[in-house]
Amino acid sequence: MSDALRVVLLEDDPHQAEYHADQIRMWDPEGGFNAEVVPTESQFRERLERGDWDGAGQPDAWILDVMVPWATPSPRMPPPPPDVVDGGYFRAGIRCAQMVRVRFRSEPKPAIAFLTVLDRNGLDIPPGTRYFSKKGSLNELKRWLEGLRTGP
Repeated sequence: MSDALRVVLLEDDPHQAEYHADQIRMWDPEGGFNAEVVPTESQFRERLERGDWDGAGQPDAWILDVMVPWATPSPRMPPPPPDVVDGGYFRAGIRCAQMVRVRFRSEPKPAIAFLTVLDRNGLDIPPGTRYFSKKGSLNELKRWLEGLRTGP
């Protein structure tokens, strides 16, 4: 569906990724939400730098887990850049949010949210970024996405 709300979900746990993507899609069974899962920071960066999400492909919402691995372990695993080495696994989603803000700074402000098990008080949440906990109901996340689709 061409008018579906496009959502990028950064989530490394395959069970949670499937569950959250399915929940997002089920909120509008007519195809109102289209969720795309990206499992690692390196894949997220590669897609962002390659321009996969530029122009008409720009997602309407970015839902980011805070803790995701740099890459899937393999002999061909890309080496992590210095900011990943310095910041570690626990800041991956925060780095990705900052990259999205820089990449799309001349566009309307990107809608970015963290969906995490971490407590909000322990996070350095960038201004304009929403926080949703994985520990409870996803109703607030649903309302936020519906608000993006219907506008202010």
